Amino acid sequence: MTSRPVCDTFRAVGSEGLQAEWRRRGTESTVPSAALDGTIVPTTEPLLDAHAALATVLERLPEVRAQGEPLVTLASEIARGGMGVVYVGEQRSLGREVAVKAARARADSDGDGDVGDGGDDERSDTLALLREAWISGHLEHPNVIPIYALYREGRTPLLLMKRVEGASWSDRLRAGGALQDHLRTLVQLCHAAHFAHSRGIVHLDLKPANVMIGEFGEIYLLDWGIAASIVDSHPPFIVRAATLRCVLGTPAYMAPELALGDGANIGPRTDVYLLGALLHELLVGAPPHAADTVMASLVSAFESRPLRWPDGVPEELGAIASKAMARDPAQRYGSAAALREALESYLVHADSLALAAAARERAAAAMVLLEAEDAQEHAAAPDGASSASSDEIDRLAGEAEFGFRQALEVWQDNGRAREGLQLLLERLITRDLARGRWPVAARRAATLPEPRPRLAERIDELQRADASKARELERRREDVDLGRAARQRSTMAFVGAFGWFVLLVGLALLGRSGVLRVSHPHMLGVTSSAALIFSMLVLRGRGALLANAINRSVVALLALGWVFGSLYWVGAWIVGAPFGAAVIGIGPLIALVVAAAAATVDRRLVPHAIVAAIAAALQPLFADYALEVLGATGALVLAMIGLTWRTAPARDGDGAAV
Repeated sequence: MTSRPVCDTFRAVGSEGLQAEWRRRGTESTVPSAALDGTIVPTTEPLLDAHAALATVLERLPEVRAQGEPLVTLASEIARGGMGVVYVGEQRSLGREVAVKAARARADSDGDGDVGDGGDDERSDTLALLREAWISGHLEHPNVIPIYALYREGRTPLLLMKRVEGASWSDRLRAGGALQDHLRTLVQLCHAAHFAHSRGIVHLDLKPANVMIGEFGEIYLLDWGIAASIVDSHPPFIVRAATLRCVLGTPAYMAPELALGDGANIGPRTDVYLLGALLHELLVGAPPHAADTVMASLVSAFESRPLRWPDGVPEELGAIASKAMARDPAQRYGSAAALREALESYLVHADSLALAAAARERAAAAMVLLEAEDAQEHAAAPDGASSASSDEIDRLAGEAEFGFRQALEVWQDNGRAREGLQLLLERLITRDLARGRWPVAARRAATLPEPRPRLAERIDELQRADASKARELERRREDVDLGRAARQRSTMAFVGAFGWFVLLVGLALLGRSGVLRVSHPHMLGVTSSAALIFSMLVLRGRGALLANAINRSVVALLALGWVFGSLYWVGAWIVGAPFGAAVIGIGPLIALVVAAAAATVDRRLVPHAIVAAIAAALQPLFADYALEVLGATGALVLAMIGLTWRTAPARDGDGAAV
């Protein structure tokens, strides 16, 4: 069947305009005064061939009575529709309870099966029931109610089908319930409709009243009475959709082509429209073309104005319904299966949307606090208030970020979650950068849904600046690291202690034995020799001793000590200071050098400086043994220093030795 648009563009027509369209197209324009939720069935139609075949079909049906005993017994009426009545019955051959549907004419008769000579109403109702029986019997699907048998009672067919204990979907809708549960029912109807389409049948009267929901959740699509065929291979009592020239269906749910009676455009996409109309009712609580009169509903259906959804309707579902209910069939979903896939996709990510919505609320609250935080910082707010606000920001932002990520994990194409996460992370990264927290900003930036090169550049700038500061800090720490060259310094101190003791005590012994008269030049020689030995040791271990600032300071301080020692003896020689007094004067110089080292190089040398000072103070008491005392105390202090320098010192937070 070739489809053409109902109308090229939307235009308001009103009842007169619709009637004019009916006349122009040759559509039967007599519209019954049916209820808005009642079904308008074909009347004159091109059903003449179907009516002609009806008698032959009825003759072939088995009588409900076999040798006087009924095959089915009927009990109470349980439902009544526009074209038939449903009774509780018993199929006696199997002893099971069934539902028995009869044409409405039977209920209006005396029940003896003789309903007259077959007037138009009777023939239409009988034809609808026969059509429903044949279609339902050939659509073996979980969502189509099973048909057990078809009998006749006189001229009236009786349709035996499974009895479903439950309620109609319309009753369930009036009772409320979760939207997602009703959407799952609609998904099942899409399954049933698509299956029917694959068998060449369109339902044309999809509405909640035609859906039964069993006690265990079974969902059945009922009432195929006005269904039409879209293929040529079906029996003649199945009306061909392309031949329809009459209004049919339920006004409140109708597609434009049904309201127009335009058989050329009736097909699977007509049922897609009706499924969209069911979705409309789920979203706003009313069918799309509810109105005060049947004609007003038909006009609304024919016009099918673009839908405007109230607040609270999920945007995705609104878009699905709008597409399904497009005025032009070509703009609708191509099949009920495509509509079903869209609904199933929504159901899959409905939880994702809920997570994203909750996350957006927390993100919005965090953004408000971030703005307040910026204002506080500019106004130099008290630290306590800022800290409390910061903790709350971190909590809300963390919850929001977690929510967005959970939403994306459930449904990776959740645009709202992706956008919300992007905005939140960008704002937090900006805050981190303002506070110099580039590692945190870098971790956030690595998880941005959409990379931001400018933020990455700012992070790199801070990282390079921090790296430069870190290198400078490390260089400074290395410069004050007494752990470097500790062994060389210790060896140098021990060698100095030994040499100092040997030279001074040796001179003292030579002087006491009369071999040598010790004087200023001899002490200058001792000091110069010690300075030479010190220089050789420094030269040998220069790679370590000169590697950092603290060791260079040690070397410089000791070198100055030897230089000042040599100058001291040169000065004493020049001024002719008494030798004994000059020897005693060396003690304070040694104490001064050790104290300077303790103050500027290594705090662990404070006890050594105290020992040197005490020795210098006591030295005058042993004036006769000044050289021996000087050699012993100097060697003791140097040996103590050597022992101290064997291990690296503990360090404080700034890298200073403690």
